[in-house]
Amino acid sequence: MPRYADLSEAERDIVKRNCVRFREELGKELGEELSQAEIAQLSGLSHDSIRNFEQGRRVPDVTSLRRLGQVFGRRVDDFFDENPPLPDPAMRMIAVRAKIIGRLDDDLREQIFDFVAGINHKQLERIKALKDKSRAEQAKRLKEFKERK
Repeated sequence: MPRYADLSEAERDIVKRNCVRFREELGKELGEELSQAEIAQLSGLSHDSIRNFEQGRRVPDVTSLRRLGQVFGRRVDDFFDENPPLPDPAMRMIAVRAKIIGRLDDDLREQIFDFVAGINHKQLERIKALKDKSRAEQAKRLKEFKERK
């Protein structure tokens, strides 16, 4: 990953424009303008970092590009491409879901998380029961095999 000093002015400008472009594209897809603060929240980066990237004061490091890429459905290389390909729709859904969950009030959000955790807990219990049943059947077959000898 090139350092800021290693990039030409044109390359730094491409990264800057793509940071803005990708935020605006995602906003259009969601049907509303996304602020730098919202991108910061979705990516786990600071608002100052997003502002500095978009104003060309700093070029994001690899970790920041990966985080932004997850939000925008983009690869790290897309930030350096003057004509980047279309975003990955599956990756973009992460941002859409996070945005929707962020709009929910705290009580409803907690209920949803509890519901999902309950489903996951039930699935784990079923898997454990199937494993236990399978082990018991294997032990029974092994015992029968040993008794035949």
